[in-house]
Amino acid sequence: MDQIWVDAVSGGMHGAWSHPDTLDVLEDVDHIMAGRTVDGLPFSIWQLTRHMIEWGWIMLNSMKGQDTKSPQPDDNNFFPVETAPPDADSWNSHKMAFDELTKEIAKVARDIDPTIQFPQYDNISVANVMMVLISHNSYHTGQIVMVKRLLDK
Repeated sequence: MDQIWVDAVSGGMHGAWSHPDTLDVLEDVDHIMAGRTVDGLPFSIWQLTRHMIEWGWIMLNSMKGQDTKSPQPDDNNFFPVETAPPDADSWNSHKMAFDELTKEIAKVARDIDPTIQFPQYDNISVANVMMVLISHNSYHTGQIVMVKRLLDK
């Protein structure tokens, strides 16, 4: 696959050109902070991170031609109901899961034709899906930065 394409996807997933790297933003967040909420904001860092992971795998699996059903009902737009991780191990495993997601997206970018279209998504292309994934992560990473700042007051 064209290296420019692969670099653009991989870089975008790590915040190049648009936002801080999500993994860097999460690095100093412990499981206590991840579960804290801010009055007036709808989600904790835990919920935002879980949402990005869940939604990312759904889109990635769809591009790979695999089942796209969520393991949880979509009653909450793939945001978990619980606001906090049960413990530090769970939180750390979710940060690693986000890292694995970004690596798998870069791998798929190397192995897939970006012009393939998906009828189930109004014929958008792989390239469009990748750009949606990048902008989706950028948006929610910005929310995580805001929550962190408000919690650090």
